[in-house]
Amino acid sequence: MSYKRIVREETIADGKAVYELYSAAFDSDDEAGAVQILRKNDKSYRAWLVEIEGTVAAHILYTKLSIAGFEHLDKAFGLAPMAVLPRYQNMGIGSILVLESLNSLRLQNVGAVFVLGHKEFYPRFGFNEAIQYGFYYKSAKFSESFFLLELKPNYLHRAHGEVVYNTVFDNL
Repeated sequence: MSYKRIVREETIADGKAVYELYSAAFDSDDEAGAVQILRKNDKSYRAWLVEIEGTVAAHILYTKLSIAGFEHLDKAFGLAPMAVLPRYQNMGIGSILVLESLNSLRLQNVGAVFVLGHKEFYPRFGFNEAIQYGFYYKSAKFSESFFLLELKPNYLHRAHGEVVYNTVFDNL
């Protein structure tokens, strides 16, 4: 089945549809609530979505993060969360959204992106295990599912250590 897809940046008017998307895609409203809080309180908030026939079918969010001891690297972002409506999953829509948003971030001069996610999914886009480069998130238990992608070559040169996301993610 073929759908007309539009990939675009999220607007203020998309707030309700994005909330409903996350509520449908996850077992709880935790991610939906986190997105609302970030939209309202985090000035670094950058988000894209896929619209199919007037429906917000997928959404991806990026916010700035910090690397302990390397706070001067202020162009590092975390990808979290991302969701696709259940009826559109496994159709390549999430992949399209990841590719388009990463291309947009490159154009916006973002240096690197970190993500805690599926080890079968993110390496397809050039992400590598962050622990190989000396980066970790909270503890070693996440090392196999914590990834990084440098959008600017050598942006993270000589950096290492704990990657710290917005505190909203502490409760997820």
